[in-house]
Amino acid sequence: MNFIVQIDWRKIMRITFSQLVLAITFTCISYANDGLAQHVLDREVDLSARKVSLTEVLSQLEAKTRVKFVYSENVVSTEGLVSIRARDARLEIILDELLHSKGIAYEVINDRIVLGKMKDREDAEVTKSELVIDLRKPLQNTIKGKVTDAATGAPIPGASVVIKGTTRGTSTDLDGNYSLAASPEEVLVFSFLGYKNTERSPGSQTVVNVELEADVAGLEQVVVVGYGSQQKKDLTGAVSVVNVQDLVQQPT
Repeated sequence: MNFIVQIDWRKIMRITFSQLVLAITFTCISYANDGLAQHVLDREVDLSARKVSLTEVLSQLEAKTRVKFVYSENVVSTEGLVSIRARDARLEIILDELLHSKGIAYEVINDRIVLGKMKDREDAEVTKSELVIDLRKPLQNTIKGKVTDAATGAPIPGASVVIKGTTRGTSTDLDGNYSLAASPEEVLVFSFLGYKNTERSPGSQTVVNVELEADVAGLEQVVVVGYGSQQKKDLTGAVSVVNVQDLVQQPT
């Protein structure tokens, strides 16, 4: 005996479509929650506390970032003191430095941050002594000034002004002026072909004028060629020396 089974494809398609809609909806909700969580973690914070409890630091963060920390003291250990100084630091960086060393994990849910014990640190030794964190960004000022010739006082256009140990820098304009962002403890290096390098630390000053002294010894080692200038030791071709007086006496 043969049985004929009728399949209601329309019903199956309705079920499949409903499942697809639910999957897309949950995916969108997940992306929205992730976006909101990252927005919370991207908030910048100024914070200063010295030898206080973790609970006190979390309370300060709540007031400054408008979030609420949720945790159980039976699960999360708040032992030990914390000293922290942060300037324009992202909340995510502060939490990573503050909590991970104590074996505490966190998750952002809307405007709440839920704390718990890190799974891979349950039996590990966590920091119970004083935790010191310094997340202050170097305070930078706009340093301006003028670079001139020490002998004549004439401006030196095209002089290089570079922060020592970095690639950050600028060049002077046609009037010898420059402008550069630097922190008080950084060192500015001023240089130009034929002059001695000069270093200056701005400190609390925002105007740093520099006079460059001619480097006579260095100039003697520089040879002007048709396509620029090179040092004698770097030349591979023949060099001819022409006296200026000889050029003047040449017939026209």
